Amino acid sequence: MGRTARIRRRKHKKSSESNSQKYDSSVLKDLEDWMKSLNWSPTCPLTPHIFSDTGRGLKCLEPISTGQIIIKIPRNLLLTTSSIFQSQIAKIFTKTRSYEPQAVLSVLLCFEKHLGDDSKCKFYINNLPGRYTVPDYCKNNEKSILPSFILQDLQKQSQKVTNNYKMIMESIDELTNSGSDACEHCGRSLRGIITFQAFKWGFYTVNTRAVYMNSSRNLNSLINICGEDNLALAPFLDLFNHSYEASVHVGLETDDHHREFYQIRTLKPFDSGSQVFINYGAHSNAKLYLEYGFFIGDNPLDEIIVDYGMIEESFIVSENAGEFIRANGFDKSVGFSSEGLNYHGRIVLFVLSTSLGQDCWKERIYRYDFSDRETFSVNELGIKLVSMKKMELIEELKGMKEIGGQSESFRIFVSLMEEYISLCNRCLKNLMS
Repeated sequence: MGRTARIRRRKHKKSSESNSQKYDSSVLKDLEDWMKSLNWSPTCPLTPHIFSDTGRGLKCLEPISTGQIIIKIPRNLLLTTSSIFQSQIAKIFTKTRSYEPQAVLSVLLCFEKHLGDDSKCKFYINNLPGRYTVPDYCKNNEKSILPSFILQDLQKQSQKVTNNYKMIMESIDELTNSGSDACEHCGRSLRGIITFQAFKWGFYTVNTRAVYMNSSRNLNSLINICGEDNLALAPFLDLFNHSYEASVHVGLETDDHHREFYQIRTLKPFDSGSQVFINYGAHSNAKLYLEYGFFIGDNPLDEIIVDYGMIEESFIVSENAGEFIRANGFDKSVGFSSEGLNYHGRIVLFVLSTSLGQDCWKERIYRYDFSDRETFSVNELGIKLVSMKKMELIEELKGMKEIGGQSESFRIFVSLMEEYISLCNRCLKNLMS
């Protein structure tokens, strides 16, 4: 689960916190014991811990130095597309189709989960959430009022899930036609096992937890893989929380005995008793919510993008200014962060506020050399723009709070909207200073 989800869960379920911690401890101990039985051993003393700001994470029991390996997972514990051939479900994947690696891993997870105690990776499966807080887990009425900057990407993501599921069903139908679609474990039809909801859970398990590895080290000649075959699921590794401040080196490494490991080496030290973080990438809060189902307060990588149409409706845009802005692509990704306007935001508002002739615009823009007076004029328009966006967000937030019976994913987005309004306030303060 994401950071905000855990914070809200603790607020509403404070009395059951100790029980959930005991449950987590039991499940995690089973996971560790299973991994140790397959030749995994900890590289530094880490222990699961419930932190006040992030919920469950990993705490170091002694100082960790720069360059130290914080986790090292043997290759045989990684779930990759090649793992499908250790499963009965391999017969789904025919040579007549090409499958995305995420779809292959999603099907593998669905099938292994259905096996229950008979699954070879049951201790990893048991450690996974039953559902996720990404926006695709919002209710339909909640999705309908999500802002366009989330909804557009969500629709693409949802369509990807649907398209991949459709291809899997077509493959299963071929097995049905040949009379070989029954599960060897329970006798049920594979259609009854790989349901859309089960596949969706598998898809977002991969989406929120998979690591990338060099595709040349993950060759799979038995399935036609569409795109790079570079995804892997690594047990225990997904217990690390994300921080934009963390700096790590990750990848497959080979030891002196020619054994391969997926390892993470920290490039920053950690004090004893502190939480050990890794870095999921340089992501804005919108990206973190879309891909992982959480966001980070005061995220320095966050920004709000403004629809250029709002600028055309709210400011005087001459024909020459409009043509110049669009011809040079400055109308794309106009926005601001807590620090102030982004590059395109400053350029667009400079063009709208300057008294200079058009022949001078490019020189000033590409030198990015504005006078104090020009900066003041840009900031004045910026204050107006940010204030309008803030009011828009406030109105949207009011409508969201009126929805009853909210899903956990939607509650997180409501909190994210409050974070965006706070970002507007911080930006306004900087523009006014």
